[in-house]
Amino acid sequence: METEELIRIKSDKVIDGRARYCPETLLAAKIAFIDLESGQILELLTSAETCKTDVPKWAGAKGHEYLGFTEDSGYYKFYIKKG
Repeated sequence: METEELIRIKSDKVIDGRARYCPETLLAAKIAFIDLESGQILELLTSAETCKTDVPKWAGAKGHEYLGFTEDSGYYKFYIKKG
């Protein structure tokens, strides 16, 4: 998705992992997906640079749709649709 499209997404749940490393952020996302239904969108906030490669790989491996990410004041916003 293009940045403008990502900015307009209405997330169903937001996880703030900016104070965590990427593996911890992905664990928080995994737990958050338990409460989401298929098709709902999770917004994952993190400052971990490694998540730029880890989040898309993780989402694909778990059967979720990785929509993309945006940068905002030193952190990233990842958007993932539950499969």
